[in-house]
Amino acid sequence: MPGDERLLLEQLRRRLRQRACLGRRAALVVPPRDSRVLAAAINRLLEDEALRRETGEAGYVRAKTEFTLERMWEGMLNVYRSLNVEQGTENSE
Repeated sequence: MPGDERLLLEQLRRRLRQRACLGRRAALVVPPRDSRVLAAAINRLLEDEALRRETGEAGYVRAKTEFTLERMWEGMLNVYRSLNVEQGTENSE
């Protein structure tokens, strides 16, 4: 569907812009159900104050930019619009 490609491209554009703005790591990523890697990541944060500070600040910036009320409403509207399109009841704006 043409709308799906547009939505995907918009999401990719936003993610690239946000990553460029952050410029720092907002989290340490570990594989699911791997307690050894998780423990190592936690120990790394406990031992490295600069990494803790950088990760915390980057996480704060990410939360402030990605989880706004406006983005939440936009996401909800997109869900409703996609449901309308699927049901063939799209309203023109």
